[in-house]
Amino acid sequence: MNQIQIPAGARDCMPGEVRRKRVLRQAIEEVFVRNGCRPVSTPAMEYLSTYTAAFADADESEMFRIQDGSGDMLVLRLDMTVPIARTASTKLRDRRPLRLFYTEDVFKQRQLFGGRRVQVTDCGVEMIGLPAAGDLEILLLACQVLDAVHQPGWILETGDVRFFQDAVQTLGLGEADTAALADLIDRKSLPDLERYLEDNQIPRKEFFLMLPLLSGGREALDTARTVAFTPQQQACLDGLEERMDGLEQLGYQACVTVDLGKIPHLNYYSSLIFEGYVPGTGTSVLSGGRYDGLLEKFGPAEPACGFSVKLDYLTELEPEAAPPGTAVVRTGPDTLVQAMDVARKIREEMPCVIEYTEEEGGLEVLA
Repeated sequence: MNQIQIPAGARDCMPGEVRRKRVLRQAIEEVFVRNGCRPVSTPAMEYLSTYTAAFADADESEMFRIQDGSGDMLVLRLDMTVPIARTASTKLRDRRPLRLFYTEDVFKQRQLFGGRRVQVTDCGVEMIGLPAAGDLEILLLACQVLDAVHQPGWILETGDVRFFQDAVQTLGLGEADTAALADLIDRKSLPDLERYLEDNQIPRKEFFLMLPLLSGGREALDTARTVAFTPQQQACLDGLEERMDGLEQLGYQACVTVDLGKIPHLNYYSSLIFEGYVPGTGTSVLSGGRYDGLLEKFGPAEPACGFSVKLDYLTELEPEAAPPGTAVVRTGPDTLVQAMDVARKIREEMPCVIEYTEEEGGLEVLA
């Protein structure tokens, strides 16, 4: 007998998981509201051209594509940053600064049998017009969100893509070498990285080999200073240390680290990047950064920064809470109206359901 199945990478959420996700969403959105952010929602579909305009090297194999009735190609949104950048540059172009938050599902094609979800719920914030001085504000907001999800032992890792970018630009490396090195460093694949450096005769081999290891507390910054070879790199380290100082003064001295080998999406992030981790997950539950080059793809260039939380990953960590107590009103066919009236009054205090029987003669209320 054939079974009815759902697409690979998709999943059904059962009532307990839905409850947990709603509780997490409410806690995070309350933090956003207290920080002066306003809610926004965008369509689940965008024109393919919106994403290709945002990123010249957009990977269409990651997109769920749909052709509309007029022949235009649509895609299910990959993220919320691009749709919000589009909205900020059009319908909200006269309002600055913008502090917007959202909770929406995003979609991405995954390799078959990769075990990763194709649909996840992002709960995030985007700040349009936020200058570099606002980096501390967005990092503090991320810390407050991680506090709000009540997962002790969380860590916020910070980095700056310019530390790597300035190195490859100074050395005159081409796009192919830059992309290959960024991938190997981000994945911390040291044997493959060393082999690539040797095979392609990349200068400053010791610098690139050290990058995946430059993570931790202030000692990582101290070590990074010994391998940095441009003034711009030293300025990046000064900025990271300054932001770490600020977060420590705000009470997060035990929660913030640096990782200079964190260099994903070089065509997306422009400087600051960060990820949040909680015990019990093998991946980050919060990720974000500064994307000062994105808004100019849709209008005037503007500074911007944001992050999102993957609610699904956090939901898996939440213990199964007992559902609220529910009263039961049992009724036969001759007492339906009375049962509805009794249930209506009970629902003012607690959940209540109707249980139907075929027996005549009164109704019964069960705790």
